[in-house]
Amino acid sequence: MTALVDPESFLDLAEVVNAVGEQIIGSQRVIINKVDLASPETVRRVREKVQTLNPSAEILETSYAQVERFLERALRQPSTGMFVLRHIKEAYGRLVHHIIRTKEGIAPESMAAFVREILPGAFRIKGIVRDRDGSCFYVDGVNDNVTWRSVQATGDESKIVIIAKMGKALEPKIRSAWKACCGVSFTVE
Repeated sequence: MTALVDPESFLDLAEVVNAVGEQIIGSQRVIINKVDLASPETVRRVREKVQTLNPSAEILETSYAQVERFLERALRQPSTGMFVLRHIKEAYGRLVHHIIRTKEGIAPESMAAFVREILPGAFRIKGIVRDRDGSCFYVDGVNDNVTWRSVQATGDESKIVIIAKMGKALEPKIRSAWKACCGVSFTVE
């Protein structure tokens, strides 16, 4: 098995989501992707965590998922058939997610401000948003990084998914940040 790791979210997720650590433990190979977007210190800490969880895993650091030769070698190697013994972490629980929907247009800068307000209580925020001019953009927020880019999309509704950190009651914060940053009608589930 091969695991793909995003250095910007891995360390946080490995502490609270059992499946993240289990995937590393059960993998023969681990790809640390997007190293161009992470600090060298973060990449070093991710590598150390991977080695702690699975000292025998082959590790590749890359950007833009450039892994052709690595995966060719991996396909020729048989799987170990290893099973992972589950150890429940103290903070284990289901991740909470919220879905925001609106039919009104939102400027990318307003959406980015909203995402920045919510990110301290979330692992990730992403979605397709309709701009005021009718075009669409994809917004993505992880840690303190918020990006957006134009996309082709159909439909008349924006949909943003927020994956909250465990134990965080985000709905009141979502409502107040949305009102302050976006100022349009919406629903939250």
